[in-house]
This record gives sequence, structure tokens and C-alpha cells, in this order.
Amino acid sequence: MDLFMLIFWIVLLVVLLIVEAATVQLVTIWFAIGAAAALIARICGAALWLQWVLFVVVSAVTLAATRPLVRKITKQKTQPTNADRVIGQEAVVVQEIDNLRGLGQVK
Repeated sequence: MDLFMLIFWIVLLVVLLIVEAATVQLVTIWFAIGAAAALIARICGAALWLQWVLFVVVSAVTLAATRPLVRKITKQKTQPTNADRVIGQEAVVVQEIDNLRGLGQVK
């Protein structure tokens, strides 16, 4: 069981880091940190229940502590344009719309 948990934490950590590297937003970094804490606890000889408690607590604390900051940093600011004022309005097509050639007109 001890070797199994060591391998489990290593595999979980690697998988979470791969998923994090493959995405453009932070989605699993908190759980990877939790898995690293549990792996360190396992290497130090901690009991199985303590490894899981550390995983859950460290993941939750890092998520709660950094998520608002990450949201603020990654929040995309929209730049309003003149076209924004016509969204949802009705119009009459006066020239056929061709998206491929960029032609067409509405009034």
C-alpha cells in the first residue's frame, strides 16, 4: 500500500501538471500543489488519512487564496465599439450579405 500511494501521488501530480500545461487558463494548479503536499507527506511517512487531508486542505487553501487574484489578472476587458449599439436591433437588407467576400449592406 505504501508503494502504491507513492506512485499514485507522483502520477496524479504529473497528470495535473500536464493538464495545466495543456490549457490556457489555470485549472489544476491548485490540485497539483495539493498532490505535491500529499507526496511530501507520503515520503515523510505520514498516514494515509493525513495524506488525503493534506491534499484536500492544501488544494482548498491555495484555491481560495489565489483564485480571486487569478480571476482579476485573467479577466478579459471588452472594448465597446460603435457596432455594439446596434446589437439586437432590426434592419432591412439592402444588398445581399456575403461573409466570404465581406460584402453586404443593411439599413
